[in-house]
Amino acid sequence: MDVYAGGVVQSDVWFASFTKTIDDILKDEDAPVKSKHRVLQLVLIFMCGVKQLSPGAYFLRRNLYPSLVSLILSPQTQPFTFETTLSLCLLSNFHKSDAAKTNPYLNQVKQADDEVLIARIGWIVAYAAQKAVSAYQSILDDSAPSLATSFTSFVTALRPDRALSATPVDPPKDLFKQQPIEAAVVLLPLHDFLHYNSTFRKVFQSPFSESSPQAIISLPDSLISLSSYILTHASSASSPRSLGYAYLSLSTLLVVVEDADIVHALCQPRPADQNDRPPYLPYIASARPPVCAVLDCCVLWLRHNLHKRLEVLSYLMCIRIVNRILRHLSVEKLRIEYLWEELWRSLILVLEFSANQIGSLKSIAKVDELVQEVIFLLDYVVRSSERFLPSPQSLHQLVYELVRARTTFTKQHELLNNLKHQTNKRNSLTPRGSAQLSALEELATYYQTKLTESNIQSANAVMKLLGQLVDQEGIHGVFEQSPEELPM
Repeated sequence: MDVYAGGVVQSDVWFASFTKTIDDILKDEDAPVKSKHRVLQLVLIFMCGVKQLSPGAYFLRRNLYPSLVSLILSPQTQPFTFETTLSLCLLSNFHKSDAAKTNPYLNQVKQADDEVLIARIGWIVAYAAQKAVSAYQSILDDSAPSLATSFTSFVTALRPDRALSATPVDPPKDLFKQQPIEAAVVLLPLHDFLHYNSTFRKVFQSPFSESSPQAIISLPDSLISLSSYILTHASSASSPRSLGYAYLSLSTLLVVVEDADIVHALCQPRPADQNDRPPYLPYIASARPPVCAVLDCCVLWLRHNLHKRLEVLSYLMCIRIVNRILRHLSVEKLRIEYLWEELWRSLILVLEFSANQIGSLKSIAKVDELVQEVIFLLDYVVRSSERFLPSPQSLHQLVYELVRARTTFTKQHELLNNLKHQTNKRNSLTPRGSAQLSALEELATYYQTKLTESNIQSANAVMKLLGQLVDQEGIHGVFEQSPEELPM
């Protein structure tokens, strides 16, 4: 207040004049385009600088929304759509939690239904996201130059290397310390418009329509491509900035999969090529639904970011994305080809890491909640697997991974007890959660006993016996339930 207005007493008059001058210039059709651009940059810098402090409230008194919209719609100022969209997003986020009803920008973002306006915002979001993707690829180009940069070839090129590969293939982490570039901030308006605006969700979904022309820059493709890079390399710098973008990426993907229409569209196959980097994952000849790319993003995060300073909130967000996708597949009985064993291994890896690093994790909040969420998810997978897994072989592979994790399941009781004593709080594992953990242990122990009794040595023989047992009697301990009845 002292810097801008010379004191609190003069602040009302000064800031009222300040916001009025900005509004007058932005909406003045005769004002030079360069002046409008400078004023727009001033709004952006000011809101970034004051953050959630009281000077930002003066922009709630003077509603700049009509002026900002006119910049996007006007041919002369359309090149400033990126900055205009960011300014609008920052204004709508000012005290969003406690002043949502009085924030005119947030209310108008929710109500915006001008298809031309929303389409232009969608285009600039996709364009900026692709710029951020290109920055990653300029450091390490993992795309195949002979293949079209289509949806799946963008994303499958980013799939994680096998965690236990004997040959190191990951690039030096220092290469990505400056990533993502500033253009990635476009994830913020993308998240907010997806969350609040129904017209924007239709624009986002439009590339999946058969009648929709092939877009040069697809909004869903751009989001998932950028997210895959961010989630892979977030821990390269381990800076609050890179980890913040990872959380924002996951939060945006969660908004996407929580929309019933969008997640249904994501589950429909689309023709595409598959591109990998060594060591190569098994090739899937059929067209992959885009939802597989979203699952890839989750696997990338789960595998590449297990550190002693565990980002528990981001991991919880990731588990909820997987949960939402699997529940949709189960309810709709959609069977899709995917490398499911990679997902199961990644989930079990989180439990193994948490149990082995209890000394480092004991001071981090909600670790016990994360463990419980993974247990719930694995239990749900077991009980609903026959509704979405595409083949008996994938069902056998699930059982095999659970048997391998028997010791890991046993460790979770000790882990949760340690967390209970270290934090001096009641263990958050509910009686239902305890029962689900015991059920997973019992399942793994049952099949391990069968394998031990058969004295089988080779992996092929193990898979053959597990397949026979599952085919004959179903998964041990699982009885028929509708997906709505299955606990989560």
